[in-house]
Amino acid sequence: MLAPIGSPAGRDAVRRLLLELSNAADEGKVSWAQLQVKVVVAADVADGIEQAAGASGTYPSSRDA
Repeated sequence: MLAPIGSPAGRDAVRRLLLELSNAADEGKVSWAQLQVKVVVAADVADGIEQAAGASGTYPSSRDA
């Protein structure tokens, strides 16, 4: 998925997707999921995002751009 999240509409669309997936999981309607997320973020928020990803049980990787 390539999502233009630079606009409010793009960000809202991604939020809705993640919310729908979360709701389906809460209702027991998801048995397995594989997601790949690639983002370019500002350096001052990168560590926090990587820590949050790791706390979710995923294996994040990062690099300086």
